[in-house]
Amino acid sequence: MKILVIGGTRFFGKRLVHNLIKSGHQVTILTRGNTVDDFGASVQRLKGDRTDAQQLKSLIKENYDSVVDQMCMTAADAHASIEAFRGRIGQYVMTSTLSVYDADAALLETDWMAEDYKAGEASHPYQEGKRAAEHALLSAPFPVASMRIPIVLGTDDYTRRLHMHIEHVAQEKALSFPNLVAEFSYVRAEDAAGALQWMVESGQKDVFNISAADNWSNRELVSQIENVVGKKALFAEDGTPSPFGIERDYYMDVSKAAKAGFKAQDLMLWLPQLIAQLSLLRG
Repeated sequence: MKILVIGGTRFFGKRLVHNLIKSGHQVTILTRGNTVDDFGASVQRLKGDRTDAQQLKSLIKENYDSVVDQMCMTAADAHASIEAFRGRIGQYVMTSTLSVYDADAALLETDWMAEDYKAGEASHPYQEGKRAAEHALLSAPFPVASMRIPIVLGTDDYTRRLHMHIEHVAQEKALSFPNLVAEFSYVRAEDAAGALQWMVESGQKDVFNISAADNWSNRELVSQIENVVGKKALFAEDGTPSPFGIERDYYMDVSKAAKAGFKAQDLMLWLPQLIAQLSLLRG
């Protein structure tokens, strides 16, 4: 397959590109060129700003079987993609987010639908942008699939969110959580990349929640860190606010993806090991 990846030079996007190359696909990446990649001659490269609609359209001179867009953040981005890829692609896959949903437990894909979007009702800009992007893509003249993912974790997570928790426990610095027993969704970077590859290669045209099927409360996560670090976590109202801090359960039901053919690894199979890896890297 001939595949264009928008983004793809770091974290799970980088894993996706390596996976596609290994599987024998013809891969092109479109980036701003700010991050050096290690793909060598295995990919073609387009350099530009995908948020500039005219520039994006001018860059797309070939046809692709599939486009994976990791950088579609707003309705404007979605409309730019529609115009740039009109008549040129067989499928468009958007990386979306758990954040399109309001907090709740066992969220299904139908608990927020792009068809029901109303501008300005989102609780924060990121949620608004992703909701608006999914809604805008409903008018695309090509098949669209969306992957909704929660927090993605891995050794090379540039946000260092899990790293921060480990460092605070190790250094006996206080953390602050609104609700330690609230359960959250997570997915490992390898599975986020694997899900995108699966959606491309199987020609999906739907919305899928992609996450580990099991969920951890913040208390469980911190307990795992305590076990690895060998120290007890400190909590205080004026401690460093956790980026995983949620007031109530916030996790997805992933049965739809499992029935369609993709299942991410359960947390207990990889998250304790990741915590141990990050702890060693810290030392």
